Amino acid sequence: MPANRKSIKVLGSSRVVFLNGDIDTQSVGTAVERLLQLDKSAKKDILLVLSTDGGTVKDGLYIINTFKLLRSPVAILVPSAAMSIGAIILASGAKGKRIVMPGSVIMMHGASYELTESPHRIHKSEIEFQEKQEQYLANLLKERGFKYPETSLASECTYYTGQEIIDAGAADIIINSLDDLHKVVNI
Repeated sequence: MPANRKSIKVLGSSRVVFLNGDIDTQSVGTAVERLLQLDKSAKKDILLVLSTDGGTVKDGLYIINTFKLLRSPVAILVPSAAMSIGAIILASGAKGKRIVMPGSVIMMHGASYELTESPHRIHKSEIEFQEKQEQYLANLLKERGFKYPETSLASECTYYTGQEIIDAGAADIIINSLDDLHKVVNI
């Protein structure tokens, strides 16, 4: 098969999972179900194509922790954007197979506290829980090779594009074509 046809076949493969839009219970549940199904059938890579503006930490952790349960390496391709928890999902992919494209953008920020009650009734335990969650994510990023500390305030966002994403340690390679993708991912 000519290289060009083989490369096109990669994105049409049954070993590709798409996670687009909000990182929420429904989208992550569907992606995790598919990842578990694919892990049964072969030990080749699974390609997760990720494009998101972010979502909830608990749903992001669901998919990140699922990666740890799989025998198949999960390659992640971000053709456009991985914001907030999406950037952490990208960083959690298989080392050497965390892939972005030249125009890709990731955005990192500190935790956005989800306090359920009015300010005068905030429980210390709510704040402590969210601080523990933020510390867990910071440690996860550090373990995965992310080189810069996450910003400390939710209102402070840091954007990385192209080579900056690689330099920060959130991804490993920039590709420009399907042929380049085929060289990295074995599906």
